[in-house]
Amino acid sequence: EDARELRDGIATVKVNGKWGYINPRASFTIEPRFDAAMPFSEGLARVLVDKRWGFIERSGDFSITPRFGRVIDFRMGLASASLEQRSPDGYINESGDFAIEPAYQYSGYFSEGLVAVTPVGQRFKHFINLRGERAFAGEYLTADSFQNGLCLVSTLKNIAYIDHQGHTVWEGPYIEGR
Repeated sequence: EDARELRDGIATVKVNGKWGYINPRASFTIEPRFDAAMPFSEGLARVLVDKRWGFIERSGDFSITPRFGRVIDFRMGLASASLEQRSPDGYINESGDFAIEPAYQYSGYFSEGLVAVTPVGQRFKHFINLRGERAFAGEYLTADSFQNGLCLVSTLKNIAYIDHQGHTVWEGPYIEGR
């Protein structure tokens, strides 16, 4: 019924309403039994069973039982997760335990050891490290991921590239498109 890209020698496919995984020869490596299935990242794939997300290993065995309302893929050993669909996000480790407690209304992928998060009840983003500690002062309206040591951020007045310490390496006025 559906097939996704082949990544790391395995692809997700949908058969009879359930998702599984095939190899390049179109043989099932993991039989279709999931309501949704995503590609593997850092050796784990997120899967949906009865409206709850968990993670499987390449063997198809669960490494993290489905118990989350929302998750994203693992990056740098952590994955953003929330217990319910509309509850705060935190970051789980590969055992499924919260390494960084849920406290964010927006969370993304770690990149180069940092991620921009928006705490619950706040408007602006700031960066935390892999231990969940605030990495440096600074609040941003938008923030991309770090690449090659730099990250594009914006405030209400400026856009800038910052380094891992939050120092501005380039800054310009924020100009809205017309």
